[in-house]
This record gives sequence, C-alpha cells and structure tokens, in this order.
Amino acid sequence: MSGAQHRLRVGVTVAIRDNAQSIWENGLQQNCVFLAQLFNQSPAVQEAVLVNTGAGTPGDLLQLHHSGLRVIGPDEAAQTLDAVIEMGAQLSGPWHEAFRARGGRCARMRRSEEHTSEL
Repeated sequence: MSGAQHRLRVGVTVAIRDNAQSIWENGLQQNCVFLAQLFNQSPAVQEAVLVNTGAGTPGDLLQLHHSGLRVIGPDEAAQTLDAVIEMGAQLSGPWHEAFRARGGRCARMRRSEEHTSEL
C-alpha cells in the first residue's frame, strides 16, 4: 500500500454494561475484540477500535487493557471512523443516516419489520 492511500479507521460495536463485565463472559464479546485486533494487523487499516453502545465504561474487570484496543462512544465513532461493523450491539437508524451522510460505511444485519412477524 502506498503512503498516499487512505488507511481505514474501523470500529466494531460492543455493549459494555458495567464495570463488573468481562470480555471472557461470552464468545460474542471475545469475537468483537479478536476482530478489531485482526483489523489492526492489516496494512490497509490505520486503527481499529471498539465502539461502546452500552451505558457502562470499560473498567479493570473488562480486561480490555490487555487487548491494545481503544474504546470510543458512538458520537466519536460517527465523526472519526470510515467503517463500522455492528457485531456486539446495534446503533440507531438516525446514527446510521448521519454516518453515511459523511461518507461512512456500515456492515450490519438487521431484519426489517415486515419480516419479524414471520418468525
């Protein structure tokens, strides 16, 4: 990759509840961390971060300090990231609209309301 090319800033969503939460309590949280760490190994990525959509803050028990990842909120993500992967939590429709309006891209899976009644 040449130095003139733009390197991506990528976020992976997580929902941090409280300071007593650990990334080891479920596979989804671990996979979010591992995916962000994997992105940080790519020469096409400037930085990958976790985007916290929950009400909690990352405390010592969460054990993210060993991951080498920064945790940012949705407001900072909307202004600084190029791409967001909704994996551990979902962001609101208005957040997506504003993010796309400034050129951001999202990878997500969300069922439409018309299909939820069929399940």
